[in-house]
Amino acid sequence: MISDAVAIIELFTKAKHKIEGWITISALFDSDGNRLEGSDKIEVEKIPDGADAWYYRVKPVKDYVFVRMPVNAGSVIEESKSIGANADATTFRYIPVPNGNFQGTNRIRNSKVDFFVIGYTRRQMLDLVEGKI
Repeated sequence: MISDAVAIIELFTKAKHKIEGWITISALFDSDGNRLEGSDKIEVEKIPDGADAWYYRVKPVKDYVFVRMPVNAGSVIEESKSIGANADATTFRYIPVPNGNFQGTNRIRNSKVDFFVIGYTRRQMLDLVEGKI
């Protein structure tokens, strides 16, 4: 959920101002998955899904976990790609709200929206949650 991403980003922002050495990486991407600004460590792959849809995947960076958030969060929701009976949360796309905007094939259209990717280390997050920092 986008509200969860906002809460995590707010938590990181507060921690970053209080803790010396707190490191996050971040970047802004356009709807084609091209980096507009930010860390060169973060890369996004755009994955076609037929002629009229696509998904994104943030390429792994050792020791980092990523939070994604669209720039215009009020007009879209994030959807994970279904693989068999389960969804893969690492592969995602943005679709309109409400999500009843179907094409002739009964597929929900993608929304073209820029998005942020924020990375943090697993250890930093655990230390923060456990009250160590």
